[in-house]
Amino acid sequence: MIATRAAPNPGPRGRIGMFTMQPESRARRRAKRAQAKVTLGFLVVALLVGFALENSQRVPVDYLYATRESRLIYVIFGAALVGALADRLFTRRG
Repeated sequence: MIATRAAPNPGPRGRIGMFTMQPESRARRRAKRAQAKVTLGFLVVALLVGFALENSQRVPVDYLYATRESRLIYVIFGAALVGALADRLFTRRG
């Protein structure tokens, strides 16, 4: 709610002192929502960058017939991707 100067006859709106509370405009709410999304996006990116930097060491990965060294962050993201794909494939939709 935004406080604005009261009109001489404010009607059914609530009056607080000499100010009247009016609902925020749609555009203002949309702008606030967009700003919150951008802020949350920056926070998520910062956390992912920190996570990637902490898990950048090389680790051995055993495949069916071979062993290869990969960065731990790639192994973690690859496992998460395979898990998400398996979830999508095997989840029942009702």
